[in-house]
Amino acid sequence: MNLSKQTVQRRTIVSRILFALLILIVTYLALDDLSYPPTFSISDKLNHLIAFLVLAGLLDYSIPNTHFNGKKFIFLLSYGALLEVIQYFLPYRTFSIWDFAVDAIGVILYTICTPLLAKLPLLQRPSYENSDR
Repeated sequence: MNLSKQTVQRRTIVSRILFALLILIVTYLALDDLSYPPTFSISDKLNHLIAFLVLAGLLDYSIPNTHFNGKKFIFLLSYGALLEVIQYFLPYRTFSIWDFAVDAIGVILYTICTPLLAKLPLLQRPSYENSDR
């Protein structure tokens, strides 16, 4: 499928806006004073997994002229690590290596799913990107 330049530009703008909003939301949720003590729970880890899976996708589509590469991967892992380090210094939050590990799994899961996602019409890459895979 050959996507028009206008379609790619629109998708890039929407991806960048959604990426920025999700960064703000995740940061707020990660640093907010919880009314309950943090625990190791499946739902918490699922939230981390989904958040970083979606962040990876939005970051990837925010910069459409490159594939999901090491720079994007390191950026997201650095963001996850930064949140955990900040939480270490907050009296009402705790550092969790498990949260960071699940963040990384979310990003890795995106990289694994990329070929499948690219087959969906809405998420298809421009033809100039498909040719160098």
